[in-house]
Amino acid sequence: MTKAKKLQLIKIVCIVALAAVALLALGLSACERVHKHALTQVAKQDATCTEKGYEAYWKCDECGKMFSDSEGKSELNSVPEIAAKGHSVPDMTETKQANCTDEGEKSGKCEVCQQTVTEVIPALGHNTVWTSVDEQTHIKKCTRCDYTEGVAEPHNFEGDECTDCGAKKASKPYTLSEDGSTLTFGNYPQSKVEDAALQSMLNAAIQNKTPTAEEFNGWTDYEYYVNGQITSYTWYIDVNYQGAKYRGVYFTLYRPFHTWDMEGDPDGWSRQYDNGYETSNVYWFKWEPITWRVLTTDDNKLLVMSDWIIDCQQYYHNSEEDRFIEVEPYFIWANNYKESEIRAWLNEDFYNTAFDELSKGFISQTEVDNSANTTDRSDNRYVCENTNDYMFLLSYKDVKDVAYGFENNSASCSARQRKTTDYAQCQGVLTEDGCGPWWLRSPYNQTPMATSCVYGDGMIYAANLDNYDIGVVPALWLTL
Repeated sequence: MTKAKKLQLIKIVCIVALAAVALLALGLSACERVHKHALTQVAKQDATCTEKGYEAYWKCDECGKMFSDSEGKSELNSVPEIAAKGHSVPDMTETKQANCTDEGEKSGKCEVCQQTVTEVIPALGHNTVWTSVDEQTHIKKCTRCDYTEGVAEPHNFEGDECTDCGAKKASKPYTLSEDGSTLTFGNYPQSKVEDAALQSMLNAAIQNKTPTAEEFNGWTDYEYYVNGQITSYTWYIDVNYQGAKYRGVYFTLYRPFHTWDMEGDPDGWSRQYDNGYETSNVYWFKWEPITWRVLTTDDNKLLVMSDWIIDCQQYYHNSEEDRFIEVEPYFIWANNYKESEIRAWLNEDFYNTAFDELSKGFISQTEVDNSANTTDRSDNRYVCENTNDYMFLLSYKDVKDVAYGFENNSASCSARQRKTTDYAQCQGVLTEDGCGPWWLRSPYNQTPMATSCVYGDGMIYAANLDNYDIGVVPALWLTL
């Protein structure tokens, strides 16, 4: 077969195929044109609270097509749905309260379907506002919980009020003298009540009751020593009267010179008797502001010492033979300041008695240097480790420091002299010409049973730890 004939044959085949396709199309179109839809109405289905519904429509039973009208003119692509109505709950009751971080819940009954419906209450999230932390700082804190954001920052004071949190500048609990050499801070019983009428009123306030070893009658036991044992023989009671505070003191035995002595003898063994106080009498003392002498300034802090001997306490209650204190599991020298009773008394009894919470916020806890260099010998073997204290005694080195206003010697020095309050005299401090001895924290270098102190004339010497007639002159660092 020639090439020309082949081409002619291929052309004929293509024409025949195209004609067949055209005839087929014409046949289908004709068939469709003659199809008549058999439409059946699908009734409307109303929606419920939770289920969708649909509008009425017509559907061909043969081809399945859907129409919105009975003539089949408007064909539909999908069922004409009606959205679910949702529950109608006019009153919801909170069953679980939402907080800052956790969702809550509420529930109620649908008035349409009567089904109980529960809904989530979203977590509230934190609501932070500036909140005062203390007198110096504030922090962003949630008003609903304890959540804080960031770190504490200084107050933004304009005048006396923080513009962020509204905190007021605290009134200072101390009064500094005009020349800055002294200040009043804290309160302690000091002056004896001499007015007979006031004494009578104060006695009446306690219903004229006095304590006994068996029944304290509202008084508090000082727990002082006699014959080496804590014995109930001296008590105190505090009374508020007409806006002032008073302390009553009552004792049935005299305090001895040493904690291991028997009862003091009025004929020569009682400082209380020498100071004009006798057994089985109620003596009243007025609480008054404590006067402090400023020794030095360091940035915004003052080192101050009491300007008076305000009390009378033993350093430690050892006897003549007690060289050691048992601090399990070992023993230490009896004149160890860290373990001394006077340090505990200063930072517990005195600290909590003389200062309210506002005042305590102005007392700086300080690392107290107890090294040998602060004592009378650089090789003193009785020293202890440093302590962290609010209240402390001055050291041997301190009371020879000319920068503090003292003389650099151990001889008599008027700057070291301290007068005794009436209250300290009632406690049994040795008083000569109005002045008395007072403890230092530094251990004496020659024996573990003694420590340094200042005599009434301002001379530095040493005394047995258990002496009952040595006074207390507290020191502290005050934050301005």
